[in-house]
Amino acid sequence: RWPVPELVGITSVGNVEGASHARLRGFILAAINKPSSLRTIATVVQPRIMAALQTWADKGTIVAATEIKKVTFANICKMFVSMEPSPMTDKIDQWFGGLLDGLKAFPLDLPGTTSRAGRKCRRKLNAVFREVLEARKKVDTGCDDLMSGLMQMEDEQGKKLSDNEVVDNIVSLVIAGYESTTTAIIWATYHLAKSPIVLAKLREENVEMNKSKSGSTLASLMITYDDIPKMKYTTKVVEETIRMANISTMVFRVANMDVEYHGYTIPKGWPVLVWLRSLHTDPNYYQDP
Repeated sequence: RWPVPELVGITSVGNVEGASHARLRGFILAAINKPSSLRTIATVVQPRIMAALQTWADKGTIVAATEIKKVTFANICKMFVSMEPSPMTDKIDQWFGGLLDGLKAFPLDLPGTTSRAGRKCRRKLNAVFREVLEARKKVDTGCDDLMSGLMQMEDEQGKKLSDNEVVDNIVSLVIAGYESTTTAIIWATYHLAKSPIVLAKLREENVEMNKSKSGSTLASLMITYDDIPKMKYTTKVVEETIRMANISTMVFRVANMDVEYHGYTIPKGWPVLVWLRSLHTDPNYYQDP
């Protein structure tokens, strides 16, 4: 349970509990993990990534974190709500930044506080995505993205998500996808720069995959969904980056009953903050954390 549910989304999967959480989680996983969605993701993100890599190479020197955030946000907007870069997505990016700041701030809802500003940003984001949803209800846009997937999904009883649930979860998933992906790529860049042997092996595997493809067009050179399981070293680099980077540094929970843990009693109703970094770097689980 987050300190300020409004910032996470009242009906978002990150805030609800029990049967409601299981229902929402089922909808989201069904929309994201279906083979057609995974194949689409593999093809949608690569053109923008490849173009960015070429632009960065031409510049010679870049501020990696800034450039990574730009290309990641553009891809997230495309995959989740079929938005292309525009003045509106620039505003959305700013509002997401304000919302993230609000999530990290002390939850004091007073004028001038970061928490109050974060709540305002959340309301603006909800309004923007509500407009997108209402437009799609009037006219079938044919968009194959996460919002459409959530709007169309039905449970075993034939019930769909409410409009509020769709909007709340789209905003929350954009936050999660944007922040986690950006963090992972930035940390991967950092660790690879410090690990030339790992970088060389990673490059070798990707060069070999590129050589195995025929044709000279961008589409023919892209990595497909079926290629990913073959790239075993790349997969391990990604997994180790996620472990070391801790893209989700902590999670908030509330004890539903009195819990005894290592000689301490956590009373029912007390908030619990799980610090994932300590788990992912615990020498009891990892020989070389």
